[in-house]
Amino acid sequence: MFKDYYQVLGIAPSASYQEVKAAYRALSLKWHPDRNPNVEVTSVMQDINEAYSILGNEERRKRYDREYSKFRSETKEKQQQSWNYSYDVHDDELREDIAQAHQQAKDFVDQFFKDLHAANKRAAKGAWDAVLGWIVSILVLNIIFLVLYLVFSAF
Repeated sequence: MFKDYYQVLGIAPSASYQEVKAAYRALSLKWHPDRNPNVEVTSVMQDINEAYSILGNEERRKRYDREYSKFRSETKEKQQQSWNYSYDVHDDELREDIAQAHQQAKDFVDQFFKDLHAANKRAAKGAWDAVLGWIVSILVLNIIFLVLYLVFSAF
C-alpha cells in the first residue's frame, strides 16, 4: 500500500524541511490524545509519524519523491479522499524505507500510549493516596467528636 505522505502532512511536494517539520509538529499537537480524548487517534498518529520519518529524512525523501512522481502520473485520474492507495512501490529501497517507517511509527505510538497509560495510573494512585489521608483524618475526627458527644451528653 502506498501512502501520499504529502497529503498526510497537508503540505506540497515542494515543501522545505522546515515546513515538513512544522506540519509534523502541528498535526502531532492537533491529534494528541489529550486533545482528542474520545477519538481513536492511533492510526492517525501512526500515519503522521510514518510520513515524517520518510519526508524528514533527505535520502528517504529523494527515493519517495522519485516514486511519488510515478504514482502521481499513474493515479492522476483516480484521486481519493484518503491518503492510502493500492499502488505498488517499484523501488525496493523505498519499499524497505516505508516498512521501517511504518514499524517505527507503530512502535513509537504504541510506546506513547503505554507510557500515557502508566502516567495516568501513577497520577490516579497519587491522587488516591492524597485523598486517602484526608478521608482517614475526617473519619478519625468524626469518631472523636462522636465519642465526645456521647460522653458529654451522658452528663
